[in-house]
Amino acid sequence: MKVSQIMPERSQDITVEDVKALSSFKDYSTSQAEELINTIKTFTTIGLTICSQRSSPIKIIDLPNIKYEKKIA
Repeated sequence: MKVSQIMPERSQDITVEDVKALSSFKDYSTSQAEELINTIKTFTTIGLTICSQRSSPIKIIDLPNIKYEKKIA
């Protein structure tokens, strides 16, 4: 799910120039700024997806019962 699907009112994305305008990221290369933008978008999508699913029933995932054996060196 894309951020634009969750928040259709968004009209523009952050740009490399916006990132480099911040003092913390002024020395970033273009590729580093693009990677930062993609990371922010990914985490935003994850967060918005989780928040939008809060109204739905909680899913319980059964984990296998694994017994760990101690290995003696």
